[in-house]
Amino acid sequence: DWIIRDWSPGAEKETRVTSSEALGKRLWEVYPDLEKSGFGAVYRKALLERTPQFHEGFYQDGREKFAGWFAVSVYPRGTGVLTLVRNVSQRRRVELAWRDAEARLNALLEAPGLIVAMKDHNLRYTLANVAAMKMIGPNAGESIIGKTDLEIYNAKVTSLILSHDRQVLEHGKPVELEIALPDGTSAGASWYHFCKQPWFGLGDTVAGVLDVAFDITTRVR
Repeated sequence: DWIIRDWSPGAEKETRVTSSEALGKRLWEVYPDLEKSGFGAVYRKALLERTPQFHEGFYQDGREKFAGWFAVSVYPRGTGVLTLVRNVSQRRRVELAWRDAEARLNALLEAPGLIVAMKDHNLRYTLANVAAMKMIGPNAGESIIGKTDLEIYNAKVTSLILSHDRQVLEHGKPVELEIALPDGTSAGASWYHFCKQPWFGLGDTVAGVLDVAFDITTRVR
């Protein structure tokens, strides 16, 4: 009959539903939108087929206190079922935030005329869009991934770029730079305006440098 017989302290913590709110009630009374959320079918399958079931999904019935992402493992037990439940909302929020950040980065990478590259804490390139490869040109060979600026540019240009990169790593704040590439001196060099931003790893530590740049040759000339 789906009447809740036991509701552990762990269940109270994970669901925010107290034992007094759950015990003696039918599961569908405690969670009226169990069907709509996709959890209901999992419970019925576990009971009817007598096989363990697992489901992860979002539950929302208008009561914000009880809304969230939950992972449930449902096991047949006697004439009913036993459920192990975990609130995985924090993990899902992190995943969704990462996807959003990744989508924004992809939008940057695909923006026409915008040069985007990333370097790790050792200032080796880990990412570069087509415009960045075009800017660096034949000096990079087939790819700049895994290389440092010293392997691409001359010592004078590298020294200027490195001094700005180190400022970003040390202070965690953006800096700007205008420089002629690839060699900083020839009449045929192109000028670029760089916005160097820190990108952060775990614990808010600076994990590397994000370069966003655009061609200002016409303006300079």
